[in-house]
This record gives sequence, C-alpha cells and structure tokens, in this order.
Amino acid sequence: MNDVVILTSSYNRANTLPRLYESLIKQTDSSFMWMIVDDGSSDNTNKVVETMKKEKLININYIYQKNGGKARALNRGFSQCNNTKIYVIVDSDDYLLPNAISTVRDYLVRYGSDPKIGAFFFHYNTTDGKILQPSGKIIESDHVLTPYEYNRSFGKHDGCICYLKKVTEKYKYPEFE
Repeated sequence: MNDVVILTSSYNRANTLPRLYESLIKQTDSSFMWMIVDDGSSDNTNKVVETMKKEKLININYIYQKNGGKARALNRGFSQCNNTKIYVIVDSDDYLLPNAISTVRDYLVRYGSDPKIGAFFFHYNTTDGKILQPSGKIIESDHVLTPYEYNRSFGKHDGCICYLKKVTEKYKYPEFE
C-alpha cells in the first residue's frame, strides 16, 4: 500500500530529477511511492527515470502524457492511486530533507481525520538550511486556516503542499487548453 505518494509533474526536467531522487533515497521513512507524471517531455526524462527505477531503491511510478500543463499532470496523478492517504506535491527541481516523509506521516496521524483539514503546508528551506521567506513572517506553530486566511495572516510563502485524498477526490485543479 502506498499511503504516501510524492507526486511530481515534470516537463523537460531530466537534468533536475536526479537531485530530487537523491533526496528521496535518503528518507528515514522509505514507505512511499514517487509518482512522476511526465507532461510531454522531449528531453531524455524517460531514460533518466528508467535508470532510477532499475536501481530499485524506492518505489517509482512513471506516467507519460501529452503536454497539457502542470494542473492536468497533477490531476492525472491524483486519479492513479486508490490506497493513497496523502499526496506530497514536490516540484522536479526541489528536494526533500531526510525526515520529510516521517514528518508528513506524523501530521497525517495528528490531523488526518480532522474534517476541517484537507491539506498540510510546509515551508521550503534553502540549500543552506534557512527557511525560504519571500514575504510575511515565519509560522512557529500549527494553525488550521484556509489559504485566504493564511495569506492574510502570514503573507505568501513558497512551500510544499500535501493534499489529503479526500480533497483530491472532490476537487481538481482547473485545466485549460
């Protein structure tokens, strides 16, 4: 069962996926699946992913689709997993700290059954370990907020969003041609 899915949409990112892969194989909790939805790449993304899959260090699911944009790629990923409890959206040029999956799992236990909560948000860190803080103030404790309340209270931040399955079953990203 893959109750935690790292979901990455990718378009011509053969050069950045290996860095993310390196961070995923270093996770302290390796019970997750990495789903890569290739959104019509014309580089050698498929060969890079095949090489990673052959190492068999983590569970990787690769899906190729005609280019349709990030929203369509994420929606495709959401529709592919039946036993998932949470999708951790990680861009192809990002990486995760070694305890990321265990932290997500802790939050899933703590808040996953709360009907008011549909997602978790985690700040990104820079490569030197500082919290990426483009605007607003750093959040020091857990809060239950809508995205609008969050932005009004703390400003906009770049970070990792983790959607609970109950949300992705009900809501999808809007797709445009």
